Amino acid sequence: MNENLFASFATPTMMGLPIVILIIMFPSILFPSPNRLINNRLISIQQWLVQLTSKQMMAIHNSKGQTWTLMLMSLIL
Repeated sequence: MNENLFASFATPTMMGLPIVILIIMFPSILFPSPNRLINNRLISIQQWLVQLTSKQMMAIHNSKGQTWTLMLMSLIL
């Protein structure tokens, strides 16, 4: 058993830093803002994978099913 009843509500930490900060920053790390004209390799690969996955999803669905593509892509990513 837990020593404390409220121990399960403690903020999770990794190496002394709260993991909440990493979770909040995760989307901005994955999708950096396009502030330059030429993308680097990582951004190019990310964009290629997103486009490939969305094409595959759009090809198998009809027009009514394609409205769910954005939500499904966010779940996949």
